Amino acid sequence: WTSPRRGTLRQRGTRRNARSGERRTRSSSRRDYRRALGTMSIRGVYQLMRLELKYCDHSGSSRHLRNFLENHLKTLREEWSHLDITTTVRRGRHPHVTGTYRNGRQKTVDLKNKEEEKIRYHLNFLFTEKGRKSNTKLPGSRRITDTPSIQGRWRPGMWDTPTKSAGAAS
Repeated sequence: WTSPRRGTLRQRGTRRNARSGERRTRSSSRRDYRRALGTMSIRGVYQLMRLELKYCDHSGSSRHLRNFLENHLKTLREEWSHLDITTTVRRGRHPHVTGTYRNGRQKTVDLKNKEEEKIRYHLNFLFTEKGRKSNTKLPGSRRITDTPSIQGRWRPGMWDTPTKSAGAAS
C-alpha cells in the first residue's frame, strides 16, 4: 500500500522507527515492549509479594478483566510463581488491582473498562515498582514564577546587621 505522506510503498504490518528509520514488524515491536518491561528486585529479592484482583461477575466495566482472567491467569501464575495472586468477586464494584510490597506499602490501580492489553500493562507496572513512596518534587528545585516578589530577590548577606562605615559620623 502507499503511504499518504511520502508516497512510498511499504509492506502491510511493518513500521518504521522514527529515529533510526529501520523497518520493524509488529512481532518485533511486541518483543521490544516486553523486553523494556524489566523485573524490579533489590539485591535479587522481588519487591512485589501479593496481587489482589477484584472484579464484579456481571458488571460491564469488569468484562475485559474477566476475559483476561479466563485466558491469561494460568500463564500469569506460572510466569510470576513467587507472587500470591488472588482473585475476589465484589458484586456491584468496579475492578481494580492492589499490589502489596515487602515494605508494607500497597498500590492500587483502577481497571475500569481497561482492555486486556492495558490490564497486562498495569500489572507489569505494579510488578516493576519497588513499592516506595513516589517523590515527584526534586530536591533543590526552585519555584519559577511570572510575578517576582515585590520585596526583591534574596541575596547572600541580605539579613546581616549593617556595619558602620569608617567615614560615617558617630
